[in-house]
Amino acid sequence: MYKDAHLPRKFLVVVDGTPESRAALRWAERRAHGNGGQLALLVVLEP
Repeated sequence: MYKDAHLPRKFLVVVDGTPESRAALRWAERRAHGNGGQLALLVVLEP
């Protein structure tokens, strides 16, 4: 078992508007909600 296993998990999700990023966000949201974790979003925009 990891020494920090008691800490909430943090999920970094890269969001760029693609269907894949939306699916990743939904997955991470479910995982974070299920274990008291947190989400961090990194938004990528075209220049």
